[in-house]
Amino acid sequence: MDSPELPVHAGVSPAASRPSGTAEVPKDADRPPTAPRRTPIWLLALGVGILAGGLAGLGGEVTNRAFPVWVVHPKGNVVARSTEETGVLSFPVRADLPPEFDSLDGYVRTGARSVILKRGLRVAEGYKAAAAFGLVAALLGIGLGLTGGLARGTGRSGLFGALLGGLGGLATAVALALLLVPLFFRLQDSAESAQFQNPDAPSSLFLLLVATHAGISAGIGAVVGLGLGLGLGERRRIAGAVLGGLAGGCVGAFASDAINSLAYPLMRTYVPVAEEPIPRVLALFCVAVATALFAGWAAGDPRRR
Repeated sequence: MDSPELPVHAGVSPAASRPSGTAEVPKDADRPPTAPRRTPIWLLALGVGILAGGLAGLGGEVTNRAFPVWVVHPKGNVVARSTEETGVLSFPVRADLPPEFDSLDGYVRTGARSVILKRGLRVAEGYKAAAAFGLVAALLGIGLGLTGGLARGTGRSGLFGALLGGLGGLATAVALALLLVPLFFRLQDSAESAQFQNPDAPSSLFLLLVATHAGISAGIGAVVGLGLGLGLGERRRIAGAVLGGLAGGCVGAFASDAINSLAYPLMRTYVPVAEEPIPRVLALFCVAVATALFAGWAAGDPRRR
């Protein structure tokens, strides 16, 4: 005997005809969960560069007046000062006159005093460059090292990268500034002598300035890039971060010198540390931003473990 066929009523879904206790499987159940989108490492590094450049620019204005030059007479009294106004910090650079200063002719004494003052100013220029670039290097090294640890998700590697990048960057900046700034002035004197003998020859002062700034900035970039790579904790990214930081330092130095020479042609910017506030801040800011951006871009995005 045939069983009666049950009618299907309109409005009743197929799910209602399923036996109780069976759950409906959603159509998207077989799709893997979407991983949260991470901020690119280059963008994090760029933020660090902007912050470090701004803070270093402000700090550089404090250290710029920290090294006044005092010309000291053989009797011990100060006979000339480079500036009467000093900043919060003060580390006078002593420039001693020769012992036979009083026995010299009047015009000779004036010339000797000028020569001694000029030497002291050049020594102070090296100290100013060491302080300014050392500050931006320390801030960049600490910031990029911590950024690498944050991007990877571990604090130990970030602290290690920040320690090495900060201290190493500071030491590198100070050493290179004290080495390259006196060399810059020696080459500058030679270039000016050649320019005086041949006025029609092109000047090499701009190239000397760029080479000096690029040498300091490239060293800073390599060390802070190493700090970023160590913070990331992946060996294959260390070389990229180092090379990227080195390239970024060179690009930042050239960009700042080119902008200052074009935007402020009447200011005395053809020196390791510009005399006007805006060019000084711009130089540190360009180096910090370009170094951080290139190092972060070359390092790439890390894998979380």
